[in-house]
Amino acid sequence: MRRLKKWLALLMAVCMLCAVATQGFAATDDDVLEGVLANFEELAAIPRPSHHEEKVGAFLLEWAQAQGFDAWQDAVGNVIFDLPATPGCEDAPVVALQAHMDMVAVSTDPDFDSVNTPITIIRTEETLTADGTSLGADDGIGLSILMYYACNGEQHGPMRCIITVNEEDGMTGIQGLDASVVADVRYLINLDAETLGEAIVSTAAGLRTQAEQSPLRTQPTLDTALRIELSGMQGGHSGLMIGAGKINAAQAMGQLLAYLSEQGIAYELDSINSGSSANAIPNQAEALLVVDQADAQRVQELLTQRTAELAAAYSASDPDVTISIEPTELPQTVFDGEQAANIVSFAALVFDGVHTMSQTIDGLVESSSNLGVFRANEDEVTSSLFARSSQEALLNTIGLQQLRLAQMCGYSATQARSSDAWPADPDSELQALMGQVYFDQTGEELKLSYLHAGLECGTFARLNENLDMISIGPEIHDVHSVNETLYLSSVVPVYRLLEETMVRLSQKN
Repeated sequence: MRRLKKWLALLMAVCMLCAVATQGFAATDDDVLEGVLANFEELAAIPRPSHHEEKVGAFLLEWAQAQGFDAWQDAVGNVIFDLPATPGCEDAPVVALQAHMDMVAVSTDPDFDSVNTPITIIRTEETLTADGTSLGADDGIGLSILMYYACNGEQHGPMRCIITVNEEDGMTGIQGLDASVVADVRYLINLDAETLGEAIVSTAAGLRTQAEQSPLRTQPTLDTALRIELSGMQGGHSGLMIGAGKINAAQAMGQLLAYLSEQGIAYELDSINSGSSANAIPNQAEALLVVDQADAQRVQELLTQRTAELAAAYSASDPDVTISIEPTELPQTVFDGEQAANIVSFAALVFDGVHTMSQTIDGLVESSSNLGVFRANEDEVTSSLFARSSQEALLNTIGLQQLRLAQMCGYSATQARSSDAWPADPDSELQALMGQVYFDQTGEELKLSYLHAGLECGTFARLNENLDMISIGPEIHDVHSVNETLYLSSVVPVYRLLEETMVRLSQKN
């Protein structure tokens, strides 16, 4: 008995030493921040606009395999890897961490090559931004947190990490995910939210409309070419920022050209180009017109005055909108007159902006639409629109309006759902648990929000109706724009919230 007591005492001493050693090596807040940002810098060095995720997908797969994770890539390019439970947590339910690898790439430079040019990060004491482009913190920072936790999480049950392609421009990654990937998952934490202290618990469905027609070109009959550039607008995420009343540069250009016609100015259209993604509000637009030399000065006066009126009307959201009108080389061809009129009419008249506000949740945009991409040139005539709503009937109404107008203007149009609705679950165990963790850590209530945008959670809910989900993330402002900003002080709190939530989930069975 005496020998047994000695052995027990020795064992307890060893355990205490191990505990002290473990505490000594616990990651400090600085460790967490620098570790997460190191991951983010690696991602920023890999161009990854939507539909061009091959390089970043290969990087993530190689990275996961190098960590010793059981990793694979599916048929559409999603990267998935599993982590075993930490010792003693083997019977806990499976938890999935989820982020997406693509980004919306916009730039102040219309010639910016987003497929081949890395993002240049600007770091200050308080923020990360990018040099003349969007930052890609949506969802690069969520992915960076996932990567850091996968390597450093100290207590968790069985884990599955799901990193999807093309969340931003069609959600084809999650749409192509096999349901078996989440069949055994009980809880899912999405890392694609953008407000500290706020968790997303419900999102809207999305509908994309793609309209196209073949260019019909003829020789110009007028003699003076003018290049028109509309710039200085803020742009932004078409779900999160649509309620801010920002100018849509594509529609503004269409309306300016329609205004010229109403003022009796005859012109021939060579091109209109605006926008880079269906779910980003365009922040600049270019057009090239051919006019009679006698009308050139009046075009300058009319458009300058109209743009000044626009800046005054949008003084809170887009006070810096400007227009530049310069002579340029006469194009060899222009659009056929009827087609040109239809192109301008579609840009000017298609529904854009807030459609309805929620009747039950104060301040929530219920339905909206965005003219995200507008191209009319010698190579293509295309338009990409993105409608959202938490109400099926309203989404269908917007879609029908867009479809009929496109057809009236000579376009062939197709429509496809890009995201499924994620209804709120008032009985969610995960939301209650994370709310308690947040309160224990901060003394404040975790705000639950209903988002007028699509997250992949909607499709996850369709793939596994029993999933219990929540979405969190650090503070990011002006996503999908050149002003996109990540606030560094928000990164560690989100990581600590995730870390402790995983500990408490590991204690469930």
